[in-house]
Amino acid sequence: MHKTPLEPAAPWYLRLGAWIGIGTSPGALMAGAGMASVGAPVATVVGIVVGVVLLTTLAVANGARGQVLRAPTVEMAQRVFGERVGPAVVAALITMGVAGWSGVYFGVTGAATSDLLGIPVWAVSLPMGGGVWLVYGGGFRRWNLLVALTGVASVAVALFAYGAIEASAPVAPAAPNTIGQQAGQALLVAGLVVSFAAVFALRSPDFTWDARHRRDVWRAGGVLALTLVVFLLLGAGIYRQLGEWDLAQLVTRSTMPALGAILLTLSAVAPVVSGLHSGALGLSQVAGWRPRPGAAVVLGTAMALGATQFHVRLLGFMAVIGAVLAPVIPVLLFAGPRYRPRHGWAAWFVGSASSLVLASMDVPVHVVAGLCVSVAGMVVASWLDPDG
Repeated sequence: MHKTPLEPAAPWYLRLGAWIGIGTSPGALMAGAGMASVGAPVATVVGIVVGVVLLTTLAVANGARGQVLRAPTVEMAQRVFGERVGPAVVAALITMGVAGWSGVYFGVTGAATSDLLGIPVWAVSLPMGGGVWLVYGGGFRRWNLLVALTGVASVAVALFAYGAIEASAPVAPAAPNTIGQQAGQALLVAGLVVSFAAVFALRSPDFTWDARHRRDVWRAGGVLALTLVVFLLLGAGIYRQLGEWDLAQLVTRSTMPALGAILLTLSAVAPVVSGLHSGALGLSQVAGWRPRPGAAVVLGTAMALGATQFHVRLLGFMAVIGAVLAPVIPVLLFAGPRYRPRHGWAAWFVGSASSLVLASMDVPVHVVAGLCVSVAGMVVASWLDPDG
């Protein structure tokens, strides 16, 4: 297992870009709109707030543990799941997750520009991929300078959608009649929030392991929570106003599609570069690759997914990610000296399996339930097998 060398602690603002990039991404706008399509207005708002609190708690707790251990995500997985298979599996899932999300961004930006210019989506992905690669190669300092541009562009996309597209009359989900139905819709939305950023919450130690102080992680978490609430609610408002969650379709319908496509492309820069960073780090930890080849693999996969317009499968992708990856986080958090690798494997398995089974049954609480089962699995495993 390749170890991450100890480096001088990084100033907190050099790692803030990843947290801002998640909260201000076009994916957050689309996810918020998707949540509004499955929840009544009040349930959507409540679910978004509850989900952001839960997600931020997971991301900050995981990032703080990485900061204490001075270990990124894959090294933490090594401590919990053993030397070989565990870290490889976690790194592979993270890499697939970030490649998938990057594919969503390539897909939505490529579809918008493709419709505008009348060219294939893959032809749009090539120059965008080249630009992203240049930003990634510039390092964290240059990347953080562009985060502000990305956030402003995402806000502009939301405002653009409101102002440049004629409002339609979307059919809102039927208002729930009972408190139980209202709670069910709110928990469904909360689970989708966790699913939206489950990959980031799992890999948050990648951006905090070399932080100078614990409070640096809390600062980053506060920024994530604030930006994510705003952008998810903006996305929900877009759906209520326009009846659409696909930003590519909204840009195409606008009175100034060229401007919309440019803003949409700029808004995707930070989350894609963040994905390249974590994917490269995971492959480096497991396979001993240098960062650039690993980032190139993630970028190539994302571009290929984008060419298939992967973004139209957003809600299904989020459901799977939430079920498979979210239950890993409690395992990393609760593992201590008396826990053994088999405890972690068992807890992860029962948590993910429970979530997937409930999802197949259309039970709205499947993501939250998977997290709870994972925690219970750690407790029960250590109780039944106290000596490891």
